Amino acid sequence: MQKDILEEMRKIDHNDDRRYRLLLQYLRHVEMEKKQRGFLRKLKKKWESRPTK
Repeated sequence: MQKDILEEMRKIDHNDDRRYRLLLQYLRHVEMEKKQRGFLRKLKKKWESRPTK
């Protein structure tokens, strides 16, 4: 998905508003991925720190 957005941005003229909308969409996507990775790290730490039998 990220590559699709970047490829579409490259095709559009620099003065076109759609280019900036695509950029914002890309940045939101990247931010959401970072949040998910942070959540998964926290979950992994909790899982690894729990006592085993």
